[in-house]
Amino acid sequence: MKKLFPKKTNKFINFSGDDNKIHYDKKFANNLFFKKPILHGMNVVLSAFEFFLKTINHHVIIDEIEINFKNFCLPNEKLYINFTKNKIEVSGEINVKIEIFYSIKKSKIKSTINGNKNINLLRLYNLKKINNLELLNNCIYLSKLVGTKTPGNGSLIHKMLVKNTEIKNAKLKIENIVKNVKELKYVSSYKIYRVICSKVKKFQTAPLNIKKNKIIANKLYKKKILIFGINSELGSSTLKILQKYNCLINFHSFRLSLNYPIINTKIENLIKYKISSFKPDFIFYFSSPEITNITKNPSLVRKLYESIYINYPKFIMDVIIKKKQNVKFFLPSSIFLNSPDKYPHLAEYINAKTKMEKIFKLKKYNSSMYTIRLPQFKTRSNYNILGFYEGESLNNLKRFINNFINH
Repeated sequence: MKKLFPKKTNKFINFSGDDNKIHYDKKFANNLFFKKPILHGMNVVLSAFEFFLKTINHHVIIDEIEINFKNFCLPNEKLYINFTKNKIEVSGEINVKIEIFYSIKKSKIKSTINGNKNINLLRLYNLKKINNLELLNNCIYLSKLVGTKTPGNGSLIHKMLVKNTEIKNAKLKIENIVKNVKELKYVSSYKIYRVICSKVKKFQTAPLNIKKNKIIANKLYKKKILIFGINSELGSSTLKILQKYNCLINFHSFRLSLNYPIINTKIENLIKYKISSFKPDFIFYFSSPEITNITKNPSLVRKLYESIYINYPKFIMDVIIKKKQNVKFFLPSSIFLNSPDKYPHLAEYINAKTKMEKIFKLKKYNSSMYTIRLPQFKTRSNYNILGFYEGESLNNLKRFINNFINH
């Protein structure tokens, strides 16, 4: 596999006119499930075709194509390209991003480049070996239409098909397939273009219905609470719930990534200092990487999951035990472990959580550790393309927090 480098987003916007905010507006993207601006899918597709054309020494005519946009791409993400028969695959480090199935015809004739659209396309991408650039320009037009008008800002394309037809030209037709998912049909020069798309719904933080519990108030009176993972929806909701009580709350954050998944001395020393100086009575641990669809390099994700779900909590508990501090530790697991076969795409996540539960049931940790399988909550990460966020209301988190404090 070779590395793929798509064009800069601002260059693609200037060329295509597709100024869908999900591609450049950080504040707008933060309210959606991917949380950060993402690359234009067509930018990646055109860059992939550009790369493919370097591997052949003749001109071609694209007959038919099918493009499956399987996962979004981030601007600074490492992308790789792979070729098999009639297929181009773009992938990241842990999953497939885009599949392009194509049917092409070899052409001995070098076509004349006419029209402003073709000239502008060739200024950004070296696609001179393609004799029917109109096909790609139509794909760009439809991508722009989806991102700016129908459905508009915040939209994603899931699939694009270009097939042969006996009809020369036809009006654009837009149909609703299911709730929030549309299909665009467009016919030009005996080709029918079909685009499956949806508009991503913004994540709305539901107001928490927080009422003081007298028993909990007594148990938390002047107690010290340390929260790990305060930037997560679970962490921030826990903070809002506990702020109603007369207790002292502190928090600690650390960041790991696929490229740097291992505990380092600097982070260890910061955690030691925080625990030693603050002396918490309760610890809530919500640190978590993005739980994503993994189709390749599971060992890479395994290291990250085990560092965050096992090694860090274990290190924190070992510090507490060594210093002989009396601390109650809330370590959430997941209800997904009840039916692991239903979630094959989350196998590494489930395996890490299963190991975590087993380790912290040991006598050494069991007296302080409270491990509970939480349900799926309605958070930014749990998005369904039908236009809603899956899971229970975060108001239900209060019950688990109260049970832990009463335990």
